Amino acid sequence: MLLTGTPLGVRLSISAVEYGIGGVNLFRPENVPNGQVGFSVTRDGESLVGSNPGDWRPEWVVIGHETACGDPIFVSEEIPHPVFSAMHGQGSWEAKLIAPSLDVLRGCLTVFRRFAGWQKGLRGTRRKSANTGRTVAVPSRHQDANQ
Repeated sequence: MLLTGTPLGVRLSISAVEYGIGGVNLFRPENVPNGQVGFSVTRDGESLVGSNPGDWRPEWVVIGHETACGDPIFVSEEIPHPVFSAMHGQGSWEAKLIAPSLDVLRGCLTVFRRFAGWQKGLRGTRRKSANTGRTVAVPSRHQDANQ
């Protein structure tokens, strides 16, 4: 996904990763400008940014949200483009670093997506292990090979 709505021009190939009740949704490029509403601007286009502690910073750009509570995921336009999240509805913004750069975020989401996909492949199929005699879960994509 190309963040064309920002000066970052960074390509992220992942738009969503889900795991149980949690996960991450990243905006499509065309939705990045609308994603700023309620964070850096109001619906009427008035600025919400400030320079006081707890204010939304002018260099922050919302690129998505986490799925459990809807907290924003945002990136700094300052190099090396660290990525943050913060609890919304708290009256002030306390940014928590989740990745030191967009490249690191992309790598983490790639690994996380692979893991989440593997977990979805566990459909409750259980089989006795020939080696230990214990009952184990078998990922669906491996069932044919292990029969």
